Amino acid sequence: MKFVADPQKPDPNVFWCPECSGHTDYSKTKEWSTEQGGGTTVTLKCKACDTEGEIPKQVRESVRLYAKCLIGLVIVFEAIAVGFGIHEGFNTGVLVGIYSTPFICLFLWTFMQDQVDFWRKWKKWAKERGWEEEKTSDPPP
Repeated sequence: MKFVADPQKPDPNVFWCPECSGHTDYSKTKEWSTEQGGGTTVTLKCKACDTEGEIPKQVRESVRLYAKCLIGLVIVFEAIAVGFGIHEGFNTGVLVGIYSTPFICLFLWTFMQDQVDFWRKWKKWAKERGWEEEKTSDPPP
């Protein structure tokens, strides 16, 4: 059995189909959605297999933003609960707020798991082809 090298060079700025495991041509459809307050939903689909795909860099940025928002939510709610606790006393309601906030945020994190799974699958595929994630460097002082 002869193995042929994959000619695709991983690029996080280009559409990637998880079913075809590669950068493919895609179509873009815009639909008006009444769910969650309404708005336009853009769907990217692989022309080869009609599976929904994404642009990996956009997925990574979306996951990072969502994670930052959840961390901020935890900090704000914990600060409010501790503030009420200091002012009013650490009664049962305050303690429930303090202890339940991280679990609520973990529950909210489950809504991003499809995006996280997509990013992990793309990253694994890309690393198998020699791609290296950009290193962020701090500017010199």
